Amino acid sequence: MTIKKKFRLEHEFDEAPALVFIQEKVGSGFRLYQDGKEVEGIRSIHIDAVEVTVEGYDAPG
Repeated sequence: MTIKKKFRLEHEFDEAPALVFIQEKVGSGFRLYQDGKEVEGIRSIHIDAVEVTVEGYDAPG
């Protein structure tokens, strides 16, 4: 029996994020949370991100 290592992602927010999308592996199912509550019954989602700006990020290494 192989025991999988758990991955924990923690981040603190002042308020619940409006939308959180979690996909564990490419091509696998996903979980969607809106206003801190899990949304059920969604079969597909399209994310169109035209521009991403990151400020104050220190790249590892």
